[in-house]
Amino acid sequence: MKLKMNRALLLSGLLGFSSMALSMETIKPGLWKIEHKTMVNNQAVPDMSGMLANMPPALRQQIEASMKQQMAAQGVSGDGKSVQVCITPEQIASNQFGGDPEGQCRITDSKRSGNTIEMVLHCENPAGQGKSTVTLQSDSSWLSTTSMTMQVMGKSQTINSEAKGQWQAAECL
Repeated sequence: MKLKMNRALLLSGLLGFSSMALSMETIKPGLWKIEHKTMVNNQAVPDMSGMLANMPPALRQQIEASMKQQMAAQGVSGDGKSVQVCITPEQIASNQFGGDPEGQCRITDSKRSGNTIEMVLHCENPAGQGKSTVTLQSDSSWLSTTSMTMQVMGKSQTINSEAKGQWQAAECL
């Protein structure tokens, strides 16, 4: 269940970022840091490093490896409080970056007004739907809020997240 929930949390945080594809004329390519705060059912999600520290070493290593593999498959790295994403000019031009490379979530409706984009999101695994609002602050900074209701292990979970994207460098690590 924890791995499915972690995937749901990662997706909710990155969906706001992937929605920036709708307004990428001005965003810089390169290394981006995305800081996020997430609540599930109105309770703050604990820092992953703190949760992992309390596990037996073998289980902790297994979960850390699995999470690292999942994040790497999505082109991100992170510390539990933020992720780093490398965005190429080609990805920007084709709107293929961030979000869910496995195509489990999609934007079904979007509206832009000035520097603000509002979207309706639908996900298949885990199943869910929600809304996201992204505010582009500059070519190197944006803010987003996302509210989703997802089915995880047969239970409805309300996930609310706030994210801040900050451009870090022209070259990716």
